[in-house]
Amino acid sequence: MRGLRRVADNYFTKILLMLLVFAMVPLIISGALTYGIVRISMEDSAVFSSKADARQMRDDIDDMILQHTNSLEILCEDEDINNLLMQQRDEDYYKANYKLALTVGGNNKQIAIHVVSASSSNNATTSNVPQEYTYRYQRGWGVFRKADQSYQAVVHVNDTKLQKETGAPLSIAKGVRDTDGIVLGYVIIDIMRDSLTALLPERGDSNMYIVDENNFVVFCSRGSSYEGVNRLPEYIRGTEYETAEKRVYAHNNGEKTAIVFEVLPSLGFNIINEVPLESVTRDTRTIRTTNLAVILIMFVICPLAAIITAKNTSAPIRKMTRLMKKVEGGDFSVRTGFVKNDEIGVMGRTFDHMTEQIRILIDKVEEEQRSLRIAQVQALQAQINPHFLYNTLDLIKYKAMLGETEDVAGITIQLGRMLRYLASFKEDFVDVSFELEFIYQYLDIQKRRYGERLHLITDIAPEIMKEKIPKLILQPAIENAIIHGLEKKLDGGELIISGRKQENYIVFIISDNGSGIDKERLEQLRQEQTSGVSRIGLNNVHIRARLYGDENCGLDLQSEKGVGTKVTITIPAIGKEESYDSGNGGGR
Repeated sequence: MRGLRRVADNYFTKILLMLLVFAMVPLIISGALTYGIVRISMEDSAVFSSKADARQMRDDIDDMILQHTNSLEILCEDEDINNLLMQQRDEDYYKANYKLALTVGGNNKQIAIHVVSASSSNNATTSNVPQEYTYRYQRGWGVFRKADQSYQAVVHVNDTKLQKETGAPLSIAKGVRDTDGIVLGYVIIDIMRDSLTALLPERGDSNMYIVDENNFVVFCSRGSSYEGVNRLPEYIRGTEYETAEKRVYAHNNGEKTAIVFEVLPSLGFNIINEVPLESVTRDTRTIRTTNLAVILIMFVICPLAAIITAKNTSAPIRKMTRLMKKVEGGDFSVRTGFVKNDEIGVMGRTFDHMTEQIRILIDKVEEEQRSLRIAQVQALQAQINPHFLYNTLDLIKYKAMLGETEDVAGITIQLGRMLRYLASFKEDFVDVSFELEFIYQYLDIQKRRYGERLHLITDIAPEIMKEKIPKLILQPAIENAIIHGLEKKLDGGELIISGRKQENYIVFIISDNGSGIDKERLEQLRQEQTSGVSRIGLNNVHIRARLYGDENCGLDLQSEKGVGTKVTITIPAIGKEESYDSGNGGGR
């Protein structure tokens, strides 16, 4: 009795019995049902995919209409385009054409934009103004009539003649009005057929139609010859679209066809996707024949295959079980050593590959975290240059308005030198001496504004002059001290920059005797620094220092109202020859 129980508990016996008892019946049932199930499944899959394509096409067209409508609204408010329609000057014509070209952005095959005057022929365009747009008698019809009747952007379906001339099934237009509401002209965006073709799904086993409320085919994926009046096939035209599942079935010359549709909210049109199901399910006939042949063969070989399979499967599975227990314990060095090409061999090699990949992934976690930190640092550093450049250009504007041309020239020269430095030095890390040279040039610009009100004192330890530090780490703090601390001080403005090496860190202190910060504002700035609300200025410096270093790095802000402000910047000392690998090659 015990011997029989041991045999019954043997994995080989279990596999053999299960294969003999349970393989034959499911095989017969599955063979009988496969044909029908596969056919229905393929039809449902095709319909589901077509419905998803129609929905995606709907969303893409709505997004495209919204995008072009927004562009149209901006153009209608543009000063140069209004000047063209009101004053009819050549210079306004060139400016308006430039604005239209910027809006098109090189997509001339997808859209064309026209500015059509209501009173003259002085029009602007990105291609050629359609001839119908230039006829005065046409102004009361079509897209012009819609634009006259609405103060909003309107969408118009072009007639067949205009489509052939322009290649644009749709146009979006809006009238440009004066203060009395009189239409001065029109801005029209022609949406080319290529623009709609680009939105078609990659699958080519269906026919996509865009149809207006009068069954006018605005667009067909088959080609422009299927577009226009009475171009929608009759078996589709008579279909009732208002169904709960938004799909119906029809017959085209005896072949079953699924028709799915979606409604375009922005236009009120129907998107119809026609799927010939006969072409989708044609391969099921081969599946039916194959299933019958397989069932007959399996009646013969199934018992023999059960014995061989049970024997070949039980031994390697037991080995796999032992190895899996080792992996469960954290040992990822185990290998099955299976070399056969059967399922067990593939499973063994897959197991080996899986354990190796797990080990590699664990090793990559730290590297990925480091790469993420590098990306964050580079993104933060990229924000400094535009911020600094904006403030410098603002100073140039201020001097120019005062008529101080010599200062404007001097500032511009210094700015050019600084920009050449930044453009020629691609690395993220620079010598302290390089950073100071940049600061001196920046302060030279500021002295042209503040004159003797700004006095600089530097106290940088000589041994750190060749140390590598993040580029532009000091400039935001110095700019902040000048603009927010010393700008209101009438005289005696003093800015002190000191730098020392403390153990494994380099510490810079930028202090001023300016207006200072009251306690409430100081606390708010510290909270923003902690939460990361702002990414420009001092908070940018703080985040960059922390990302380059550790929890001891960053920016500390101390200030007293009426006394001054002290900013302490702590960054890691990475050495004179080494540099932090920021993804672009490191140091100089």
